[in-house]
Amino acid sequence: MEKIYAFAQLKQYANPSQQDRFVMRFDVSQTQVSFEIDGKVIDKCNLHRILNVSENCIFKVMEEDEEELFFKVCIKYGEKIACYPELLENFAFKLRQEVNEDDEIKDEVYKLMRSGEDRKMACVEWNGTLTEDEMDKLRCLQMGSFEISTQFCKIGYWELEGEVLFDMFHPTLIYLLHGYMPSLSCDFTEANTMLFSDVLNKDYDDYQNNKREIDAILRRIYRSHNNTLFISKNSGCRNMLL
Repeated sequence: MEKIYAFAQLKQYANPSQQDRFVMRFDVSQTQVSFEIDGKVIDKCNLHRILNVSENCIFKVMEEDEEELFFKVCIKYGEKIACYPELLENFAFKLRQEVNEDDEIKDEVYKLMRSGEDRKMACVEWNGTLTEDEMDKLRCLQMGSFEISTQFCKIGYWELEGEVLFDMFHPTLIYLLHGYMPSLSCDFTEANTMLFSDVLNKDYDDYQNNKREIDAILRRIYRSHNNTLFISKNSGCRNMLL
């Protein structure tokens, strides 16, 4: 994180007319981040090392806008660590909290995943019913569990030509914002890898493999709750993206 932040700072300090010379990008496999000046690679960083997961951890391919958000979050982590190194204490819980609660990051997440929704809007109270089969299908949205007040926190949606489209927040970005633990005095690589592979990637695969049926359920819930999945139950709600 610190290296990504340092390169971003280097680019920022350059004359605005020269900043295009500084490029940070993924390789084709999205397992390496390269740092380039004038098209020449001056350094590389392994994504497994950045995220503190084992080399056998498989990453889902990110789209270009997801890559952009990834770098913005990494830069924010690097900034927080540089300014407040004490945030690395206590398993970096406060570090993740600082990044998650940053308004700039929140705005970017909503811009990517719920571009038509005001993230400061009031939640809508649950008023629907679901069958056992429908609830089972939705369990992959929340690590195999089901609770209306938290069920949709990884789901983005957009209106397009009168239709609503859904997608799940990319597992790499979810991990980065909610599960990431940097290398500290204890080694969290194994625990991080299990979270990434056994939970986040699995949920993502289960959603994509059953997307048609799940989206049909989500569409009905969305339309019956004033065109949102920011839904509360008994006034409790954690269905915001961050």
